[in-house]
Amino acid sequence: MNRLLVIPLVLAGCGDNLSSPDARGPADASSDAPHVPVPRAIAVAGDFMSPGTGVVSKLELEALDMRQNLVASAAQGDPVLREYDGKLYIVNRFGSNNVTILDGKSMQLVEQISTGANSNPQDV
Repeated sequence: MNRLLVIPLVLAGCGDNLSSPDARGPADASSDAPHVPVPRAIAVAGDFMSPGTGVVSKLELEALDMRQNLVASAAQGDPVLREYDGKLYIVNRFGSNNVTILDGKSMQLVEQISTGANSNPQDV
């Protein structure tokens, strides 16, 4: 099931960005050229059979390197992933009632904030 979730995310993230002024390939990479991030896909999924558990996965698109369960207890219930200002926000809805914040580059846990019982963390 995890593979079926990743395939649409990977396809949705594909696009032609070769006309961008900072787009460059390995052939023209030099030490004075600006750093271009490696394309990747991040996915979160909950496990409705075991409430309170879920998975955060990362796929490095160029190397096709898949990593699962990156951050324990980051995704719970019915998670939704959002990116803003270099950080990843995992909004854990329906029972977990919290927001998990990850560093977008290192995928390290920054903070997990409870929104309280019977709240909707998506309102944050």
